[in-house]
Amino acid sequence: MKAVHILGGLGSQMLAYSLYLSLKNAYPNEKVICDFTAMHKYGHVCHNGEELTKIFDIKEQYIPSYLAAIVYSKNPFFRILRKLSKIFGIIKFHDALQKKYNFDESVFNKKGTVIYHQCWTSWKYFLGVEPQIKEIFKFKPIKGEKNIETQKKILSSNSISVHIRRGDYIGSKFSEGLVDNISYYRRAFEIINKKITNPHFFLFSDDPKWVAEKLIKEIQGASVTQIDWNSSYDSYIDMQLMASCRHHIIPNSSFSWMAAYLAKSPEQIVISPKNWSGDLSTGIELKDMNMPDWLVIEN
Repeated sequence: MKAVHILGGLGSQMLAYSLYLSLKNAYPNEKVICDFTAMHKYGHVCHNGEELTKIFDIKEQYIPSYLAAIVYSKNPFFRILRKLSKIFGIIKFHDALQKKYNFDESVFNKKGTVIYHQCWTSWKYFLGVEPQIKEIFKFKPIKGEKNIETQKKILSSNSISVHIRRGDYIGSKFSEGLVDNISYYRRAFEIINKKITNPHFFLFSDDPKWVAEKLIKEIQGASVTQIDWNSSYDSYIDMQLMASCRHHIIPNSSFSWMAAYLAKSPEQIVISPKNWSGDLSTGIELKDMNMPDWLVIEN
């Protein structure tokens, strides 16, 4: 049996589900589960909680309760069982940190019972199942008058989604030196202005005040719309609007990574950062996040 642990925010959950689809393809004769147990039964919740079932009507799946206790429980007895299971290889725990969150081909060569924990941070994991991913992650008709009007503007212009993630990244070693990097966006704006006629920049962020004060002034001679009203359980609509745009400027965030990945414009330009991790002492590198046809610039 193979089980992919669902955790994190919406982008991470979507990447996890995508790995699950790839594993089903790689192990056609084994049971493969996209496991929602940790969030629903053991309280491993962050951001807006589990969102796949709410947004995409994906059916919840669970590993057997005895296995869930060994894998997720904080009870001392089960923690000992978990340690013994790892030592003797009864249950294999495959963690992306083992390869610094870079692509790990061995994900598709594991025998026996395997729990996959954050092993999906690369487009290379999804080769062969892209059509299936894009079919499953189809958004429902957009809701809210302001969002409907904004989507009309996006679809009728040379729209550029610009994502600025701050929030939980502020003070995080993972994003050290990357959060306030205005020069990255300045270079990206210059590239878009050279390549795209009459661009219209649509700005999305969990810190709209910072964007209004620090970033908007960096956009010269172009139309700008700041989207600052989708929050909490409606924050996924920002991803939906981003995916409607023709071109994209993304930071080191799986949220806008998925938006650019799902976008349908065949001639799209995606500008993405060279470095996805700030402080490499965290053991996180993420060298395989950027798609081959994306325009990677220093950040």
